[in-house]
Amino acid sequence: MFSFHWNNQRRILALSLALSLGMLAAPTSRAVAQAPSNNCADPYWQDTLRCKAFPGQPPQANFGTTPTNVADVKDFTRVFLNNNPDVRCLDGTRPIIYVDKAVGGPSNKWMFTVPGGGSCNAQDGDGDGVFDNAQACLDTYANPAERGEMSTAVDPPMKNLEGIHRPDPVRNPVFAGYNRVRVEKCSYDRYNGRVAYEAVGGYFLNHTAPSGTSVNVNVYQQGYLIMEEALQALKSGLTYTTWADNGAGRVIEQPESLPPLADAEQILFVGHSGGAHGLFHNIDHLAKSLADIPGFTGDVRTVFDANFIESIENEAAFATDASGNPLAGDAYSAVWSGETIGNGVPFSYDGATFHTTGHLVEQYDSWNAVFDTSCVDAHAATGDDWKCRDRSHVLFNHIATPFFFREDFTDPNQEHTNHGNGHFVEWGDWDNYPHCPTGFSPCPPLFTVDEHRTRLETQFQTLLNGSRSRSELATGADPSLGGPGNFPTFYAWMPNCGVHDGAYDDASFYNTTMSYKTFTHSMRTWLEGFVRVGRTNLRGWRVDGWEDSSGNVMTSCL
Repeated sequence: MFSFHWNNQRRILALSLALSLGMLAAPTSRAVAQAPSNNCADPYWQDTLRCKAFPGQPPQANFGTTPTNVADVKDFTRVFLNNNPDVRCLDGTRPIIYVDKAVGGPSNKWMFTVPGGGSCNAQDGDGDGVFDNAQACLDTYANPAERGEMSTAVDPPMKNLEGIHRPDPVRNPVFAGYNRVRVEKCSYDRYNGRVAYEAVGGYFLNHTAPSGTSVNVNVYQQGYLIMEEALQALKSGLTYTTWADNGAGRVIEQPESLPPLADAEQILFVGHSGGAHGLFHNIDHLAKSLADIPGFTGDVRTVFDANFIESIENEAAFATDASGNPLAGDAYSAVWSGETIGNGVPFSYDGATFHTTGHLVEQYDSWNAVFDTSCVDAHAATGDDWKCRDRSHVLFNHIATPFFFREDFTDPNQEHTNHGNGHFVEWGDWDNYPHCPTGFSPCPPLFTVDEHRTRLETQFQTLLNGSRSRSELATGADPSLGGPGNFPTFYAWMPNCGVHDGAYDDASFYNTTMSYKTFTHSMRTWLEGFVRVGRTNLRGWRVDGWEDSSGNVMTSCL
């Protein structure tokens, strides 16, 4: 039995539900003359999803909330992003960040983290080219387990975060010394969106309102704009209110300040799972936004945690042409179509078709998503800028920011090995395969866990061997790094431990180790090495099962 659901199927089902939305390609430009009241009767709130779902409650129910006892005092403090009232969470609530000042004195090193999780989007319900059906987002909002990723209405004033976030200078000696910022997920768009929808009709199903209730509702997917708002809020420094235990069992309020982000020495962006998916597309945009700050000279780097999955281009190492002749290529061969086999079943694939007609196209288009500018520039002239929707192509050829990536070969997450059932190949041709779950046919092809691993090993080795000679950055087709032979420094961390969580989990970040020769590292120590080395043309890797020419093998989960 396969435990998963298909966004594609949900979209198809949603087409039978009447919802008419008019899309704005950018946030509304309505100026708010004064701060809105925290009431659903206020025009600022009245058409939001939050108010339509919970009309009797304050829309931002956590305005003014504070820790009530010392048990509520945590490491990270909530800060509302209120500079631009038109940038909002999916349900219309205010975006927030959680901040924790560096331990051990003032620091000009920073870390921004974004979590993973689900996504939704408005769809073209009647084929007229307009995204006029947001029922999938309404249905997801009905699930309390997902609603917290679409809203900040009840987010607490303080909270703790694990792994790389820990402010423990003994356990986390390097990153505790960074000013740590969590950009709270609330747009459900992988931090890629730049749109607002003004709705003219829809339905709540299995929701807080009676089933079948017709609503008029606005929906906001502005994750990328929220990222920019976070940078803007911190650019000149930030003073905020936090709380502490006075040592006598009483909570005290106290001011705290963060230094100007403009003075940053180093900034590390960390994205996990779906958050990493978004960072593939927007990290160079964020780096440029920082570089555009007058006087900024900081070193911007990134971590892609749990999203290094097999790409379409990589399949050229395994596939044949229509006549059965091996393609004999790899991820740098620019071969986007072929015939291959997964789980003993032949299937076809075509990257141009997938990236111009597939479900991700609608999702990206509906969000007015951010794409890597240098990729678009390099491919627009040749008419194949659809390649820039492929995050693996962007990683292998266009990201100029130094990067660290983590991928567990047996990650049990649905988009990786699906608890050992295998990796579903979303870019393969869908059909009525034997592995399709009951009620979900056609479905994507499937790679077994072993086939999945083999492809990831090949993909990594191709990046290692070819990035400085065959990538578009290295050949100069993308001039972002100044010409031939250049590629950003990258480090790889690829254990085989059956874990999805990485940098944000204590056990994965601190305790899981990998060994090679006489050296043993944790993810923490390997990442500490990455942030210390030069920005270009350096590579470091710990990959389970990788063997050098002398027979020394890297091992993990020790």
